[in-house]
Amino acid sequence: RKRYAWMDSGDEASGSDAEAEGEGPPRRAGEGPDRRLSASSGSSQPVSMQDVQTLSQLMRIMELWPRGKLLRMDMQEAAATLQAAARVRYYAADVFGDVTSAVKVHLRGRSPVRAEDIADVVSALADTNAYDHELFELAARSLNTQSVVTVERQTRKRIVEAFRKVNHQSRLPIIQQLAMQEKAARYEAACEEVAASWQKPGALSGAAMPLSL
Repeated sequence: RKRYAWMDSGDEASGSDAEAEGEGPPRRAGEGPDRRLSASSGSSQPVSMQDVQTLSQLMRIMELWPRGKLLRMDMQEAAATLQAAARVRYYAADVFGDVTSAVKVHLRGRSPVRAEDIADVVSALADTNAYDHELFELAARSLNTQSVVTVERQTRKRIVEAFRKVNHQSRLPIIQQLAMQEKAARYEAACEEVAASWQKPGALSGAAMPLSL
């Protein structure tokens, strides 16, 4: 077995210094301590929450983040974290409580919160069976200050489905307004589908228009 000079020195500290200076065993390019740890665990370390696909990846990132970072997350980061939890079907209040606390801070704030981020948060909590009455009510209050016309259909659909899934009841009119808009959009899409089918060769001219959805 080949031995290096630093192995015979008997001084562990000098051996560490030698390795740091490049005199020890060669290290692959870009391989630091964190990379070696992730390689030994059998999966690469995700760069961000958007890259998370497994529970081990999620927990690895959460363990690296101090509590202060979680509490100071911006809304987009918090939404991405909860979406990652939903993808791997995992939620624990003691792990993600600080993340939902950060979300509530943003929802209570004076700055507007994007409807897309609200949709990410409430849909993730609904999908992981982690209903939080206070958070959902704050989300409804934040949405109530926005123009429902500007909310994109896919975002609106996710919000309506999340509130319906957890059966959140709010006195604010916004969720009902979004639900009515979504119903009207579904009706319009169904009418367009029927109209398009009439234009196909061989289509029956007497095809019925949808009466309700």
